[in-house]
Amino acid sequence: MLHLPDVTLVVVAGDYIRTTEAALRDIEERFLFGCVLELDAAPTFETVSEVMQFEVAPRLQTSHALFIQWDGYPTDPEMWSDEFLGYDYIGAVWPWFTDNSVGNGGFSLRSRRLLDLLAGMPRVDYPEDISICRQLRPLLEDRDILFAPEPVAERFSREHWPVGAKTFGFHGVWNMLDFMDDGAVVKRLTLLEPKQWRQQYMTYVSAFALRQGRRDLFLWVQNMIGRHKE
Repeated sequence: MLHLPDVTLVVVAGDYIRTTEAALRDIEERFLFGCVLELDAAPTFETVSEVMQFEVAPRLQTSHALFIQWDGYPTDPEMWSDEFLGYDYIGAVWPWFTDNSVGNGGFSLRSRRLLDLLAGMPRVDYPEDISICRQLRPLLEDRDILFAPEPVAERFSREHWPVGAKTFGFHGVWNMLDFMDDGAVVKRLTLLEPKQWRQQYMTYVSAFALRQGRRDLFLWVQNMIGRHKE
């Protein structure tokens, strides 16, 4: 088990209650954090972002906070590096940007220094990771906030790229296929509510299953998507 005493695990579940609880059980098997902070929010992305901006900093007692979601969390203790703690923000690389490409906030490491600054600002626009890492980045860097470079972010997490890379954690439900067998994937996704099956990203799960030759899983996901169409 990896002990990270300088890191607080932060989770804002929104309306993904059951899947978030399952993710936390996965995490508890491999990691021990200095603190765990579970916050409530109304089930909207905008409200979750607001809670992340304003309610974490006053409660944080460690140097860094690791933000997780039901579909984005740490999985490989061997890929942790204390180098990560030298940065104020790390998240998976956005490959469609040629600059300021770090990074995704769904699974991200943020320093108390950064969180204190953000808590003192007006509410950032949704999506908050784009606002922080692109719109606000020049201002934050002027205040000595350090964003991880791409090579470091690529060891920390993956989202859309690089597919199948060995990283400390991940974001994106489709990436679960790299470390869960078919039965575990089915068990996890069965916890989703009908409206959550109507999200576009569920089609990525079926696409990844087909790409990996997991035809039974592909058919099951396709069936579930069809079953929950409005």
